[in-house]
Amino acid sequence: MVPEGVTNLGLLGQYVELERDIAFTFEYSTRTAWEAIHLLLKRGPPPPTVYQAQYDPKALFAALKVFVCPGATRP
Repeated sequence: MVPEGVTNLGLLGQYVELERDIAFTFEYSTRTAWEAIHLLLKRGPPPPTVYQAQYDPKALFAALKVFVCPGATRP
């Protein structure tokens, strides 16, 4: 968001790369703006960490249910 050695420039949106996040989402653009403000102005809390659903057992089980019993999740 803020290039190394720069004190007055913050890049936002899909033009920057965040670790462990997917570009082209509203959350991605918001997170880059939040991070740039936090780094440049040294104000407010840092943005929350990126949710990693691939390591969440509940999300993995829900995805497995969809593939194993596809009709069971629909009313």
